[in-house]
Amino acid sequence: MVEKIGQAINRAVERISNGLVIFCGVLTLLIGIVVTYLVVRRYALSSPEPYSYVISVILFFTCCLLPLSMVQIRRLNIRADFLTNRLSSRTQLILTFILTPVVGLFYISLGTWYTWKAAWYSFQLGELTQTVWQLPLFPIKAVAPVGWGLLGLVLLMQLFHGIYSIIKGNTK
Repeated sequence: MVEKIGQAINRAVERISNGLVIFCGVLTLLIGIVVTYLVVRRYALSSPEPYSYVISVILFFTCCLLPLSMVQIRRLNIRADFLTNRLSSRTQLILTFILTPVVGLFYISLGTWYTWKAAWYSFQLGELTQTVWQLPLFPIKAVAPVGWGLLGLVLLMQLFHGIYSIIKGNTK
């Protein structure tokens, strides 16, 4: 029963993360279009406009934070394998499946909490960007706790999976 619930949550988180990766891929294409437009306006037409830069920065910020959970799901993050390869296989399992998610959860929970506080404060104030366009900052600032929170959920699921795998003796 617990195993089925865990698998269902894993599938849901993986679908959401995969959707965010696709979404950020589209946003990356959009960034290319916006930056091309910005460069053409500025250098070819000698008519700079302020909106393209703001849009590209917001989209880039989004593309940096939302796909983090898929990177962790696929374990594509940078690791120092040359150190862990010298340890026993049990120590490697504990390090990979227990210690890494615990340490990650500590930092991610702090990051999620403080970025959410900043986003909520921005919402309460009605804070706007300091540009000509004056966009509301809350939706932009809310991207960080969403991306980090989803990464935290992935780490939590990996921690539970790691504990379960070590107890059962299954290390896949």
